[in-house]
Amino acid sequence: NKEPLRFMACKQVAEEKDFMQLRKKLAGAETELDMLDQASKAFKKKCYTTEQLRNLSMLILQDDNRYRFFELAYSAVTDKDNFALLQTLLNGEQNIERFKALIR
Repeated sequence: NKEPLRFMACKQVAEEKDFMQLRKKLAGAETELDMLDQASKAFKKKCYTTEQLRNLSMLILQDDNRYRFFELAYSAVTDKDNFALLQTLLNGEQNIERFKALIR
């Protein structure tokens, strides 16, 4: 019986070079969906701090895609206690509600 993805333990914590590498990939992506795909792959390998995730999320302009980024990142955050702070980066009421449900 597989446990839910969101409770996966971190295999490895991202170092500064990993963060910079991912940032470069996201910045170079053609579309925000490509960014989400790159992020998803990275989150399967390493975990990131809330601050790093905040920084990366700034590259994603559409609110729905930014929420999706946070949804993908939730299983790969090193400091879950701080993750709720990212809610302030969402604008749409629906995305804010979905975010609150995600972190409950």
